[in-house]
Amino acid sequence: MQSWFNATTIAKKLSLINLLTTGIAGLLIAVVLVADSWYTQRSDLVKDTQVKASVIAQGVLPALMFADKKSADDTLATLDKDEAVLEARVFDKTHESFASHLRTTNNIASNTRALNNADGLQQVTFNLADLTVITPISSGNDQAGTLLIRVDLRGLYSRVLQFSLIIVFTVLIALILASILLSRMQRSITVPLANLSKVMTEVSEQHDYTRRAEVTSQDEIGSLAHSFNAMVTEIQRHDGMLSEELLTRKRAEVQLEKMAHFDNVTNLPNRHFFNRRASDLVQLNQGSGHRIALLFIDLDNFKYVNDTFGHHSGDLLLIGVAERLKNAVRTSDMVARFGGDEFAVLLGNPSSIEQVEKIAQKILVSLGEAFDINEYQFHIGASIGLAMLPDHSDTIEELLKQADAAMYQAKSSGKNNVQIWTPETSSVSAKHFEMESGLRKAMMNDEFIIHYQPIIDLTNEKIVGMEALLRWQHPTLGLISPAEFIPLAEETSLIIPIGEWVLRNACATAQNWQKRYGALYISVNVSAKQFQNVNLPQTIAAILRETHLPAECLELEMTESMLMDHTVATTNKLNEIAAMGVGLSLDDFGTGYSSLLYLKRFPLTKLKIDRGFITDLPDDAEDKAITQAIIALSKSLNLKVLAEGVETAEQAAFLTKNQCQFGQGYFYSKPLDAKSFTALLQSKKFDFDNDEVL
Repeated sequence: MQSWFNATTIAKKLSLINLLTTGIAGLLIAVVLVADSWYTQRSDLVKDTQVKASVIAQGVLPALMFADKKSADDTLATLDKDEAVLEARVFDKTHESFASHLRTTNNIASNTRALNNADGLQQVTFNLADLTVITPISSGNDQAGTLLIRVDLRGLYSRVLQFSLIIVFTVLIALILASILLSRMQRSITVPLANLSKVMTEVSEQHDYTRRAEVTSQDEIGSLAHSFNAMVTEIQRHDGMLSEELLTRKRAEVQLEKMAHFDNVTNLPNRHFFNRRASDLVQLNQGSGHRIALLFIDLDNFKYVNDTFGHHSGDLLLIGVAERLKNAVRTSDMVARFGGDEFAVLLGNPSSIEQVEKIAQKILVSLGEAFDINEYQFHIGASIGLAMLPDHSDTIEELLKQADAAMYQAKSSGKNNVQIWTPETSSVSAKHFEMESGLRKAMMNDEFIIHYQPIIDLTNEKIVGMEALLRWQHPTLGLISPAEFIPLAEETSLIIPIGEWVLRNACATAQNWQKRYGALYISVNVSAKQFQNVNLPQTIAAILRETHLPAECLELEMTESMLMDHTVATTNKLNEIAAMGVGLSLDDFGTGYSSLLYLKRFPLTKLKIDRGFITDLPDDAEDKAITQAIIALSKSLNLKVLAEGVETAEQAAFLTKNQCQFGQGYFYSKPLDAKSFTALLQSKKFDFDNDEVL
């Protein structure tokens, strides 16, 4: 058999394989379909008979209970319409026949004996010729009798047989059609193979290497023909392939060179290329007296754009920055991207440091203009550090350090400005580095402390809450102001764990004081970086559960700049926090954009009047008018209002007279550590018998 199969042609092999596979597949399908039909129709017959039995059982129950055989016979007679029902019998409790409907008397004795096995549940029995269903006739828990229905299976066999014949006929038709189709398809295999074999024979016998096999398909046969043609022309193509390989290698080397020396986002030179070019320039200018100026540029607020709007928008912004930097300097100068949001500009032979500073200011103005990206307008700034050679250094490595230190000085001075390196700058930069390094260890070493400043109800001068204010007790630098380390924490993203630590400890402390001194609420500042954290609402909810502080006893303070983007995400996040019952206070109101849209769109509960409007009260007419306007606006919008920076009795009296609800400042108390604030509560200097929160 195997030798015959090996000797036969491919066409016959394919025909035999196709016939066997389609035949087996058709047979399996037919068997599965017939079996499924038998099972389905049998299940349907059982269910139908069981339903009929249940209905008849309920119908004959009254007749059985009142011994009304005629009524029982009439009920059973309703089955006369169903030709498949061979018999139906009702038996009493003693299994004596009470009523019956018969088409035949066959197997009655066996069905009667089946009653002896009834246990109050419906029973189904299959024989080759019939189906028997025995159903208890019950009233509540009392079985009054039994119903037996026997159904003829010949109808079921007939339907299954008809279905089987249809399936067999369909499979045969499918096999015939498949054979015709496969016969036509196999020609697409055998004919190209015969042609290819013919060409190979001609090439082999006649040594005619000009012949080529015709390629008529893209399958394995086409691939075989391609390989044959390639073999014949391999020597002729060898030189061409070698040239192409050399060209491809050269292109790859050029691409690798570009990747090694240029930024793949902006196509600007990278740090490596910059250092090499700058070092060459320094050596070239040695002894010539020519100067070299370096501008170290760090973008302000770029990380916010990148994190909020995605890396694609961030890349487009970087490309826009690169274009503006190149347009701001001469073509002979070099602009490079060092990575992230850091750029460097190398200016060759500037006339003076003043000229370089003008160029830096020009760059600031250019970068300060809006960037239109993906239907958004982005406003960023830049912090620029300036250093010159040989004025400040003799080497490019030192020059880079100095420009970097000057850039950090620019950031520390409020961002978006230019700083020229001085010897003091490096010491400030060293302190900045020391602070950043210490900040990463501060939480671990318990160097953070929270001070609390009381918030006073001006109508009765009672303490109703306190604001949590973070302090850092550095082991070598001493007590560091939040104005110094909070921006650094924001820049390094350490503000997220620090802010969570403050919130957790402040809530726990407030809960402890509430137990001892009555209702007090805690106000905690939220930074912009914290607010951008998508998990902020979940973090707040978890801390409230952990500390058992009621949500209405927590107030979060945020600035107007945090709400400027007006995005749906901002609104949803604020609504989610407000839905917990947490209060939302707008800090330093009146100093920023003071947009009434904030008050309309966001679920705020309180406005804090900036201390700048309180300092000159009640003498300054403009401050009086602004303060009165903010208080009136708060009342009309049903918002609470608090004045911060209250330092004199006259200020407190003016605020009380104008119905400002809350006050905070050194007139009442400076910020105190937890121990001192507890002592203030214990001193009963203020009355705490109040229930008002937030």
